[in-house]
Amino acid sequence: VNTVTDILSKTIPLSSISGWAVAPSMTFLSNRLYLQHTSNNSISVIDTTKNMVIQNFTTGAGPLGSVRVGNLLYTVNSKSNDVTITDVNTYDSYFPNGWASIPVGKSPASIVLVSGKLYVNNVEGWSISAIDKTKNTAQTILVWNQPTFMVAETPYLYVLNTGDDSVSVIDARSDKVVKTLPRSEEHTSEL
Repeated sequence: VNTVTDILSKTIPLSSISGWAVAPSMTFLSNRLYLQHTSNNSISVIDTTKNMVIQNFTTGAGPLGSVRVGNLLYTVNSKSNDVTITDVNTYDSYFPNGWASIPVGKSPASIVLVSGKLYVNNVEGWSISAIDKTKNTAQTILVWNQPTFMVAETPYLYVLNTGDDSVSVIDARSDKVVKTLPRSEEHTSEL
């Protein structure tokens, strides 16, 4: 879509991919759009300068979201409850320390980068996984019921818990919940 005229300029065919896609994650620095195909466990890479698919590769079961950090694409896989790492130069899996993936909590839904660390919300696990990129391990941070959405505002991570309509505030410097904001008609709580 041309953002000036709001007119569709090109449709990019995904004919070689079966299964439905979810909302893409994008990094503008590399002109690449990474589109997750949840039902067939793959990702399409679209070159946004040419508006064409340049690569397809497999990932874990049920990919829902990705974030790119340098040459590595970290992908949340909702059915295998893990994060896979792909080298975007070769589109090969990246296996640091011999690990094929980083285990996280139950039903991970998205991934964000805050203060150099990765955070995954585990909707059915009532937790956030804080991933140490140097060791490729995850620490569990307990939050409230169904952490469904995350918003980063360095150094904080705000987690919307839709099961009880609360917001957990995590300080990325300590990986601790510093406050839980209950649903309220008055918004008087301060951090």
